Amino acid sequence: SLTGGEEATHPGEGHLKAVVPSMVATAIIGRGGESIKNLQHRTGLCVRVDATLIPLGGGELAEQVVSFSGPLAGMQVALLTLAEHLAAVCWQPWFSAWGANSSCGVQFPSLQLFRDSTSAAADGAVCARSSGTRCGSGGAA
Repeated sequence: SLTGGEEATHPGEGHLKAVVPSMVATAIIGRGGESIKNLQHRTGLCVRVDATLIPLGGGELAEQVVSFSGPLAGMQVALLTLAEHLAAVCWQPWFSAWGANSSCGVQFPSLQLFRDSTSAAADGAVCARSSGTRCGSGGAA
């Protein structure tokens, strides 16, 4: 099963978190949240982008966490979309340095991601599934 660290994962559903360059996170959200809404509609997933920049303060190698929760069938489309966004920036000078220095897997004891499950959807911190139900901190409605 694909649990992404979540304890409560229903059969046929999964949770996945990915650490991506902030530029990719911004592209996933899209202008006015249109891209993230479209992805959610196409996949049936709850897609969330945490607003926290890692490392704190940002910079050229700043990253953000993107989470996908919902039907396993939607995960394939979501991962392909994520790969397309990464491929669009892989030629940039900073990309290889990002890949070599990513914070993926690094534990930050004081860092709490997705801590505000009631914030506005426009920043990508919380999303609404295409069914109209809200995604909570675990991603499931």
